[in-house]
Amino acid sequence: MTHSFAVVNAFQILGITLCGGFGLLVVLAALRKRLRPLPGAAWLTLWSSAGVAIARPELTVVVANKLGIQRGADLIFYLAILGMFVGFFLMYVRMRRIDEGLTTVVRRLAIAEARHRIETGEGDESRSTETPTTD
Repeated sequence: MTHSFAVVNAFQILGITLCGGFGLLVVLAALRKRLRPLPGAAWLTLWSSAGVAIARPELTVVVANKLGIQRGADLIFYLAILGMFVGFFLMYVRMRRIDEGLTTVVRRLAIAEARHRIETGEGDESRSTETPTTD
């Protein structure tokens, strides 16, 4: 009976260790409620998939061929580009929402401050009885 063991290189050891570590961080963040379930599941899937792809690179070729792509590296590249586009879009939407919220807060603060000045008479030069001095 012959056993065949896959040869693991230094990159695979490092890559699998990093993917496992980041996966563990995702799980801990989700358990501590610092990460919502859906993004947590997405990150865990990403790190797990990366670990599997590093451990068994031939699997990327099989999946790529089923999708009509010749090389596994091309599949990984295409997925990375699509992932970045999705990430950039989501960050853009989030930044727009934050910008709109900040604009609303600043606008309300400015109106409240103006009302306060009108009610207290602060900053109203027309009511001032002093004559301006020139030096």
